[in-house]
Amino acid sequence: MDFKLRQLIVEGLSHLLWPVECPFCKRLGVVACDGCMDLALSGGGTSCLKCMDQYPCPVHADKALPLYWGATHEGKAREAVHLLKYGHIKSLGIKMGHALARNLPIEGPIDALVPVPLHIGSVRPFNQAFEIAKGLGKALGVPVFDVLSWREELSCQVSKSPVERRMLPEGVIVFKDDVDVPEGKGIIIVDDVCTTGTTIERCRKALEKKGFQVVGAVVWSLGGSSK
Repeated sequence: MDFKLRQLIVEGLSHLLWPVECPFCKRLGVVACDGCMDLALSGGGTSCLKCMDQYPCPVHADKALPLYWGATHEGKAREAVHLLKYGHIKSLGIKMGHALARNLPIEGPIDALVPVPLHIGSVRPFNQAFEIAKGLGKALGVPVFDVLSWREELSCQVSKSPVERRMLPEGVIVFKDDVDVPEGKGIIIVDDVCTTGTTIERCRKALEKKGFQVVGAVVWSLGGSSK
């Protein structure tokens, strides 16, 4: 039997058993192809979390955290985020995390990953940052701790301008009281999209207040006035 014909038969059977397809190349039986995920991440880099300029940052020096980002928030990278968040394709987050691990020069030592928490009152059935963190953690071989929460219900950051996002109150993100995690671990914070870095900074403060050392942050895409 011809190889291409065998491949089509296998993919067709896979689609019957697992009715999914890659949103980019339409390959059957997979939630997303590794190759398509890698192409979506072309052009990523590392920035200073405080000013979004180059890292290492000559201005903020040792006060700056590295922000590892996979792509600018446009094209296929933006489409992937929207499919995850609004299309509710939960398993896509795992694939996105795997792709970030393959494509970003994330430096250690890293002991654990912590996702940015889902807003109180969100209608989403799952936290997209947590799903990306799970995929990233599996690829890097480090655990994921869902230890942060919003202290109060606020309007979602998506609808706010960059100026409004930077005005996010201090202490609005807190460490959960009902979790038991060893202190002092080197933490990477994970989110889907970063615009100003303010939410990640609030997460950083909450973790450092509990004695953790935050060593960086990872996001799927960077920039954009709206997620």
